[in-house]
Amino acid sequence: MKFVFEPAHTPFGTIYLLDLGTLTDAEYDRVKPVIEFLNGHWSERLHRFVFRTDVSSELAVLLKTGIETSEKYRYQERTQFYPTPASVAKRTVDLCDIKPGMKVLEPSAGKGRLVDQIVVSCEITCVEPMPENSSVLRGKGYRTFELFFEDFAKTCGTFDRIVMNPPFSQQRDALHVMLAYRLLRKGGILTAIVSENSLYYQTDISDLFRCFLYDVDAEIEPIPFSAFEESGTMIDTVIIRIVKK
Repeated sequence: MKFVFEPAHTPFGTIYLLDLGTLTDAEYDRVKPVIEFLNGHWSERLHRFVFRTDVSSELAVLLKTGIETSEKYRYQERTQFYPTPASVAKRTVDLCDIKPGMKVLEPSAGKGRLVDQIVVSCEITCVEPMPENSSVLRGKGYRTFELFFEDFAKTCGTFDRIVMNPPFSQQRDALHVMLAYRLLRKGGILTAIVSENSLYYQTDISDLFRCFLYDVDAEIEPIPFSAFEESGTMIDTVIIRIVKK
């Protein structure tokens, strides 16, 4: 498979861009494990695969031979569970300006990386569909609903603050942010970690999401490249902050 691999300079340092041309769905499914094994990811904004280091030699071999995906890779693809790094979690919670006594929702709580950063006494509600994760949350003393967020949102009330790191697959991050906004009280604040790609995809969901962010005067703060590397993904992310007027 032919490819073009070249460096690019950014405010966050040098990155490397991979251009594979136009791929069929089958070709993309074959190369995706290779790209992610080498800590690369697709950037919709740049329309290239992005890497932090020069992996051109390894890339040439693996694109030709393929790679056996690990159990960890298959698990994360199925569950979309990528724990929030502590520094990113702290920034997301700080931007939410949580005060004592407030009702706070985390609709994709994982094992509690975000809510663990809340240092004031407040009423925290966690939503987490994975039994192993919800068990951890309950062990920490959090009020936890073992449900998918879409189901929880049908019957719950409203909240003063919402902090979230939703799943990114099938643009659920964009959909979950828009759904969560409906649960936010007037004057409330929502902060969410979302895939940067959700801002640039040329899809109906992304078109709707961009209009939504404009309409609610959302603030968008970029997160440095490779911030989620420790969690098993290199995808570019941003923090969305919304104050409900």
